[in-house]
Amino acid sequence: MNVFYRMLVAKTLLIGSLLAFPSWAAADGEYFSDSFGGPFNPFNPSHWTTISGSFVAFTNGVHVASYAADGTASAEHALDKPLPPGDNFQLELELSVRTDPANRVGAFTVLLLDDANNVVAKMNWHDAQTASGYGGVDFGAQGTDWATNPIYRTNPSGFGREYPTLNDARLEIRRSGNQWKAFVNSVQKGGVLTFNPTLTATKVRIQLSDGRYTPPAFEVTELQISEGCSLEDRIDKMLSRTDGVTVGQRTSIRNILVAAKATLRSMVVKLKKEEQTLAQLNLTGATTAKLRRQAIRTGTAAVDLVTYVSGSLLPQIYAVLTPQQRADLITPKMDMDEGMDKIVSELMF
Repeated sequence: MNVFYRMLVAKTLLIGSLLAFPSWAAADGEYFSDSFGGPFNPFNPSHWTTISGSFVAFTNGVHVASYAADGTASAEHALDKPLPPGDNFQLELELSVRTDPANRVGAFTVLLLDDANNVVAKMNWHDAQTASGYGGVDFGAQGTDWATNPIYRTNPSGFGREYPTLNDARLEIRRSGNQWKAFVNSVQKGGVLTFNPTLTATKVRIQLSDGRYTPPAFEVTELQISEGCSLEDRIDKMLSRTDGVTVGQRTSIRNILVAAKATLRSMVVKLKKEEQTLAQLNLTGATTAKLRRQAIRTGTAAVDLVTYVSGSLLPQIYAVLTPQQRADLITPKMDMDEGMDKIVSELMF
């Protein structure tokens, strides 16, 4: 691989580390991360402590290998560091649920727990009655059931039809101080729950329920718990180095990044898949020709991503700011690429 390619990959991975979460071990700023079979992280059940049933890896995520007699499969994992009640955080889950035929999964739940198994936060997708078009989401703060401190529920009776299927959907709980919010694909669900947290989270549990008969049409591809900081807070932090930035300018930048997030994420995923293929070819002693062809594809993916950010995203952000604000934000010592990295790293969550 030539120097230009290596530079592209290094730069793109910096962006990718902010948009995708490739490691089962959390990085700085994270309490936990698992990409469940992502290109750099084939799911390894040994990283988890089995509670009931069993899980297994498949091409793009985690699946259930077997259910316990009570129809559940669950496992838990310690956080990389305790999450005290005074810390802000984001709990993010990415999953897909296809059409749910009879006798399949009833619910997938993520539980953030303390040492005594008290619930700090929880979310799930549920199907109250299989093969009947039902499906919804629940988000909860401290409490032992969904009726206690719900952040949002599709339908309290459990028979909502809001989400009978999901495709690479992203479910989130965000806590800032005593404010709790829930999101599906960056769209806030319900209002703001005001509740003072008192528990220190130390582990996370995943659980599939009511799947006694056949493996569910279900894919779990990402779970992350990270230090919480809203996009608005990051914009304010970035723009605090400049004078005279208006609320309207911050709002415009936020809208640009929210609109670009899905594109950035998909391009990073493409790059990482190409890089994983390249690594596998290298490990298996592939021919020079195969390596060269794969390196070209991976280099193209990197170029596409860097071109999109530097050629489309960054100019949009620059257009919102005055020449003086741009000069204050990106100092003369920083070239365009360094400015791009700085903006993306501080604004994307």
